[in-house]
Amino acid sequence: MKKLPWGIIAGALAIVISLITAGVVAGYVVLSAIAGATNNTVTLFQTSWQTFLFITDCLLVALFVMSIVFYIIKKRATHREPKEENDA
Repeated sequence: MKKLPWGIIAGALAIVISLITAGVVAGYVVLSAIAGATNNTVTLFQTSWQTFLFITDCLLVALFVMSIVFYIIKKRATHREPKEENDA
């Protein structure tokens, strides 16, 4: 796991998360406008694709946090300087 590029993985996940979140919000806004015009109500979990996008978004956020933690652990491990021993 030390050789994986956690920073790149975190960056790619951030892009995907932002796009999926925009899709969830846009879908909710469009469906809310349609529901408002037809005197109906709308929820985030009304259709299967909205539920899928929301669950995928939550899972990817968890993976993003995990990759950030691994990135920090990797950086701290590589930036530690070896201890000097006194041979006196």
